[in-house]
Amino acid sequence: MGLLNRVLDSFSDEEKRVLADKWFSIQIEKVFDYTLLWQLLAVIIPIVLAVLYWNRKLKSAEATIRKSEAKFRALVESSQTVPFSFNLALGRYTYIGSQVESWLGYTVES
Repeated sequence: MGLLNRVLDSFSDEEKRVLADKWFSIQIEKVFDYTLLWQLLAVIIPIVLAVLYWNRKLKSAEATIRKSEAKFRALVESSQTVPFSFNLALGRYTYIGSQVESWLGYTVES
């Protein structure tokens, strides 16, 4: 050990610092931890897929309802009677078929 100490004593302070930095320095590497990202994606992706699926189902249901409503409206307006809906609480008609114009001469608005 005496020889090693003599060799180290012969180094200048700058050489000792460079030697110490080379052998005893701690280097910290920043590494991104993807665990939290994967956990968030595992939660978010199924939610987004569920919302997209639900939205598609709603659009399909709305299209079916619109088609059914159009068929019903065509049936009601082509009938030989005057269809109507009367609200007893309000004491007024809420719907009167367009046939009232041709049969009675009144407009639907009046």
